[in-house]
Amino acid sequence: MTAAAVAIHECSAWLRGAAAKRVRQIGAQLKDIDTSDFGAIIAPLGSTGSPGSCEDRTCDRCRSYVPQGDALHMFVFWATPRIHLAGGLCASCARKEGAR
Repeated sequence: MTAAAVAIHECSAWLRGAAAKRVRQIGAQLKDIDTSDFGAIIAPLGSTGSPGSCEDRTCDRCRSYVPQGDALHMFVFWATPRIHLAGGLCASCARKEGAR
């Protein structure tokens, strides 16, 4: 593991819980599918909408709308060795998750 891959901040209880819930949902969706040939599974952490829509620009943590022009902090959370969850946070929630 490189220095760039080492976490410098413990993720919050919210993120751990949201990721665990999403991993369970993905597991339930794939329970009857042989995934042994799959590489990584990349899925949204929260709900999504069409690109640029209000839902697409809503913080996954506090559910606040982040208007166009304001920073929506995108991230990928490595939930399991094969499941990566993508999300977006408002500036306040990004700071709570350790963004600088």
